[in-house]
Amino acid sequence: MSTVGVQSGPAVNADVAGGARPRRPRRRVAALGAALVGLLGVVIVVTSSVVSGHETPGALTVAITDAGSPTDGSCSAEDYAGSFFDGAEVALLDAEGTVVDSRVITGAGQPSKNGCLWTVELVDVPGSDAYTLRLRGTGVPPREHTFHYTPEALAERSWNLWVTVFA
Repeated sequence: MSTVGVQSGPAVNADVAGGARPRRPRRRVAALGAALVGLLGVVIVVTSSVVSGHETPGALTVAITDAGSPTDGSCSAEDYAGSFFDGAEVALLDAEGTVVDSRVITGAGQPSKNGCLWTVELVDVPGSDAYTLRLRGTGVPPREHTFHYTPEALAERSWNLWVTVFA
């Protein structure tokens, strides 16, 4: 076998008995390379959506419990008439203080191991540098509670918050 020029890399036998075609390892390498590039692309897309997921969460679920309620007590709407939980507004504000979504607590709470529980979902939450959760009750006396969060802190909680206040 004679070689013309300089060859680098693994040697390939050009002499094939019986006129059979030589194996094409380059095609396999090219196919493997294309598959790896495709896989890398998928990994990059998935990773970037996970890393930037805090910027556009979609929804925030807020569970609110009455710290003063017994775990086996009644959570009826009548029991909470005129209290903080009777018509309280749950609002999410962005970094500029604009309300991006809000809901009003209505009806009876659900008994839970942590007391009476109300759950609201704030949907279509836009990305923001910071968020404020505001609970505003019109009961007697009217009052307001605010909680501040970064997008990263909410992402660590999977966009689920648990807040406890007294009725």
